[in-house]
Amino acid sequence: MYDTWLICDCNFLCRRASYAFGQLEHNGEATGVLFGFLSDLRNMQERFEAKQVVFCFDRGRSKREEIYPDYKGKRRAANEQRLLEEEEIIKANIYRRVIKRLWQEVLPDIGYPNVLVSQGYEADDFIAKACQELTVDFPDDQIMIVSADKDLLQCLAPHIQRYDPNAKVVTSLQDFKAKYGIMPADWATVKALAGCESDCIPGAFKIGESTALKYLRGVLPTKHKAYASIQQFLSSPEYARNQQLVKLPLIGTPECRLVKHNVN
Repeated sequence: MYDTWLICDCNFLCRRASYAFGQLEHNGEATGVLFGFLSDLRNMQERFEAKQVVFCFDRGRSKREEIYPDYKGKRRAANEQRLLEEEEIIKANIYRRVIKRLWQEVLPDIGYPNVLVSQGYEADDFIAKACQELTVDFPDDQIMIVSADKDLLQCLAPHIQRYDPNAKVVTSLQDFKAKYGIMPADWATVKALAGCESDCIPGAFKIGESTALKYLRGVLPTKHKAYASIQQFLSSPEYARNQQLVKLPLIGTPECRLVKHNVN
């Protein structure tokens, strides 16, 4: 009998809970993030009949900045601008304390042992690492990644799917191949070629996701300017850098050492 594992992008779920329940408090203490997070968790465990859960968190500045200092630079600048106001600083500090309390106290106290967090690594890294380890340690089990992040599509496999709670859509390996015409392992190459605007990663000149996909599917004409642009970019140090940035997990991500558990 196999088990189903939820592997949760917890920073994503916390932001989602903050938007929905951020105003909730009890005895002067902010409770919206915890309430929303735990409600989502219960609903998803019931929906997917998942007894096993892995919780993955971002912590601190990403080690990817050591590879590329401008990584997520626009997001950092926007956050720094927002935090010029005292009220926003207070809100941000409360939010960070709640998340730390979640991984440090709340989840372990409830009885969840698989809480993954390490300075400089992102939730995506631990999600990908957990998928790798579970595939080896529990090959008959099923895995449901909970995140809206498309970077995690590279983790899909016959026993691994992704659920986006915002869109309420489950993506399987078959869904991915039907939509994109490539294998999940090639998704990092698409991102490395096209770049990622939200993460401030520049790709090949005038190459977007659709063109990168055409190239990988072998349907981009060799006489097309984009073909030459991609060929040139593939041999550049920028492409090698991008592969380091987008391929999951980041080199050096700690081992997960996941264990099965029972939480009532």
